Amino acid sequence: MLSKRSMVPSNLETPEQVTRDERTNAMLAHLLTIFAGFVAAGIIYLVKRRDSRFIAFHALQAFLWHMLLFAVFFVGFVAFAVVMITSAGFPRVPTPRPAPGAGPPVAFFLGFFGLWLAMMLGWVSNIGFCVDLAIRANEGKWTRYPLVGSLAMHLLGRRP
Repeated sequence: MLSKRSMVPSNLETPEQVTRDERTNAMLAHLLTIFAGFVAAGIIYLVKRRDSRFIAFHALQAFLWHMLLFAVFFVGFVAFAVVMITSAGFPRVPTPRPAPGAGPPVAFFLGFFGLWLAMMLGWVSNIGFCVDLAIRANEGKWTRYPLVGSLAMHLLGRRP
C-alpha cells in the first residue's frame, strides 16, 4: 500500500527506522556519483546490498540513473560524430573550394557549441538531482530519481 505523503510503499522503513550509517551510505551513493559516475554507486550497491535495503535502493537507482546518463551522452557523441563526418566528408551538392586560409564553416562551430551546451545542461541537472537525492537520503526518505526510481524498486523486489 502506498502512503499518500511519500508515494512509496508503506511497508518500507520510516526515516526513524533507518540508521545513521544507512543514511550516510545512501547519501554517499548519490554524492560520489558526481565525481565517479556509475562506478561509485555500483561499488556501494555491490558491497552493501545485503546489509540494508535502504542503501541498496539508493545505490541501485543512482547506478541506473548514471548508466542512463552515460548512454544518452554516448549516443549523443556518436550521432554528433556521424553528422560531422558525413556532412564534412561527403557533400551532396558540389561546393566551391574555400579560399586559402579560410576557417571551417560556421555550422561546425554551432554544432560544437550545441553539443557543449547540451552536455553542460545535462551535467548541471545531474548535479541537482544527485544533491537533492543525497539530502533526502540523509533524511531517511525513499525518494526516487525520475525514470529509474521505479525500476530500482522493481529490481529489488519491492513493487511501488
